[in-house]
Amino acid sequence: MRMTTAGAGQEEMGGRRLEAYTLANVWRTTYLRYDVVHTSKQSRSNMKKEALLAAEKSDH
Repeated sequence: MRMTTAGAGQEEMGGRRLEAYTLANVWRTTYLRYDVVHTSKQSRSNMKKEALLAAEKSDH
């Protein structure tokens, strides 16, 4: 994301809105990324559990 520098007066007015917008975007992308990472971690740990169970079965 590219940030453009505005005039001092304009920045005062638009800065707040831009800040809120940026925060919302950052929050959304971070949340989505966390969601994806969390989901893949979940499935990875499930795969590990399944592999361990399979290994235990083959041991006995």
